[in-house]
Parts: sequence; structure tokens; C-alpha cells
Amino acid sequence: IPYPSFLHPVAFTIPFLGIPVRWYGIMFLVGFAVGRQILRALCRRNFLRMAPDSVDDMLIFLFFGMVVGARVLY
Repeated sequence: IPYPSFLHPVAFTIPFLGIPVRWYGIMFLVGFAVGRQILRALCRRNFLRMAPDSVDDMLIFLFFGMVVGARVLY
């Protein structure tokens, strides 16, 4: 599938460091933030048998697992 020409893969570059921030990286962060809010709301309503504060601990492990898994499978 060809990449669309109207959308550049780099959203912006961090000034003074020259590090490009890509759109898929922004979407990963948005996905984690929205998922965190949804999980905390489900825990507060006792839909999940978890304390709302333990959601942050779980997401830290999920984030590192995602990074390591992506590097290993790449």
C-alpha cells in the first residue's frame, strides 16, 4: 500500500534535539491515555476486580512490554 502523499509521516521535530516525532508515536500515547481513563472508570464502577491505582502500575509494565516486544519482533 503506497503511503499517501498528502500526509507526512513526521508530525513535528523537537527543537534543539532534532528528534522527529511521528504520527504513530503520537497515536500510541493517545491510545495509552484513553485506555488508562477507560480502565480507571471500569475499576471505579467495580466492573474489574482491580484497584483504580493499580491501573497505572499495569500500564507501566504493558508499555515496557510493548517496546521490548516491538524491538524483538522487528
